[in-house]
Amino acid sequence: MKNFTAWRNARLFAIILSIVLLPDLLVYASTVEETFKKRIPFREAGYLELSNSNGNVDVKSWDNSEVEIIAYKKVRASSKDEAEKFLNELKIDIVQSADEIKIETITPHSLKSGGGFFDWLFGSANHSFSVEYEIKVPKSIDLNIKTTNGKIFCQQIKGRLRLGSTNGKITARQIEGLVRASSTNGSLDIELLSVPADEEINFSTTNGSITLHLPENYGAKIDLQTTNGHIDSDFPYTVERSRSRQHVWGSIGSSDGDLYCHTTNGDIRLYSVGKDSGEDLSL
Repeated sequence: MKNFTAWRNARLFAIILSIVLLPDLLVYASTVEETFKKRIPFREAGYLELSNSNGNVDVKSWDNSEVEIIAYKKVRASSKDEAEKFLNELKIDIVQSADEIKIETITPHSLKSGGGFFDWLFGSANHSFSVEYEIKVPKSIDLNIKTTNGKIFCQQIKGRLRLGSTNGKITARQIEGLVRASSTNGSLDIELLSVPADEEINFSTTNGSITLHLPENYGAKIDLQTTNGHIDSDFPYTVERSRSRQHVWGSIGSSDGDLYCHTTNGDIRLYSVGKDSGEDLSL
């Protein structure tokens, strides 16, 4: 009897699972992909801006006096014709000059409207899309990178970086310059080899930890706050005032620069450059 009951329960589970998965298999019957690639002559100390919706962004430096943009576009829909139609409407818009490049993912309104729970439940979420970027730039450049659903990774950049994601981790390695990074649902892991004196670096997230790798001689006025987490620092700091162990105003060393780190759910860690944080750096 017990064997029969177990067999019946297993069969019932299999039937329920097939009912749950079948609509998704039917909805996303076809996937189409396309790779966009472009190289643009570009001198150092310029400015690059990227605005993306769904997809990771990877920016690294190289020795060429040009910018290489590779975008991997992917659309899933209920039929091949519909997927190809959406793919053709999903555009990479580039506005360029000698020292400035602005890149934007143009998403058709028909793609923007899908994807909610009730759309899936009642069968109207019949498409999804993503655009993944791989960009190579001259080392000296200012960046403004924004994505809604995706991670951001930057490496070996010298300049001013403004990085923002709503749902995704932000990682920056071997950076020389200023960084402002913010996410809503994602951790921040930033390595700064050098920071200009008397300047502000700013980091904030809601759900995620903030890990900074700073030069050994770094100094700044600090404002560190976490609601549900801890503050850990390799750098001795002077506390000028504090509401609790989780909110500290003070200073590290001697400098007129400013360091601002705020998170709600996560730790704040200040490490010296070279210390392994244990974070997964992969996109």
